[in-house]
Amino acid sequence: MKSEEISNNQDKPTDIQDDVKNFQFLDDYPIESTNEDSFGCHKRVAESIARQIESDPKSKTIGLEGTWGSGKSSVIKMLEDRWSKGEYKNENIKLFTYDA
Repeated sequence: MKSEEISNNQDKPTDIQDDVKNFQFLDDYPIESTNEDSFGCHKRVAESIARQIESDPKSKTIGLEGTWGSGKSSVIKMLEDRWSKGEYKNENIKLFTYDA
């Protein structure tokens, strides 16, 4: 191997190390507020469920199903926040979670 080839190969690990330093994993925790919903998708799901529940006083059972990390807990947190404070506060709406 020529000395030029060796020096070029030695540069590559540094580039990879720079990429690794700049790489960030996303946290896998439910969001604490709608402000943390970076793309707005969880907020839209929560609002849709909330409108459905609020529009009809009859009892409802709703299940959220999805893969690990898909945002189920975040949607539940948003619904809990909506009905526990603010203009949508409603003590008649009870939210139960079962996490198996």
